[in-house]
Amino acid sequence: MNASKKRLVSIIAHDLRSPFNAILGFSNLLIDNVTHKQDLEETLNYSKIIYGKAKETLVLLDNLLDYGNLNSKYVHFNPTKVLLSSVISLAVKSYLPDAALKNISLILNAGEIFNVHVDETMLKSVIKNLI
Repeated sequence: MNASKKRLVSIIAHDLRSPFNAILGFSNLLIDNVTHKQDLEETLNYSKIIYGKAKETLVLLDNLLDYGNLNSKYVHFNPTKVLLSSVISLAVKSYLPDAALKNISLILNAGEIFNVHVDETMLKSVIKNLI
């Protein structure tokens, strides 16, 4: 059990270190650009990268919290009737800025509109991971 915990902490530390290094590096470039009144377009690109990396890190932390909750006694399965297309639509919209930065098109083609009986929090987590 302790070996598994150490391995998990090692993976988490590694996965968090990379985006934070990118955030720090690009924010430093951003500061230099503003200080020296350099190219506005380059400054905007750095800002977008920082924003994207911060969002990636937040998603990672959300996933870690979800994983921790799934393995604890605090998870509550609370199924309700949910409009599937609206949950998917919100998830797609939240990832549009990141997709645009990576030149990826996210297109929601919701055919039929129907309700599903699910735990909405778990469904959102699954959809975020799929995207």
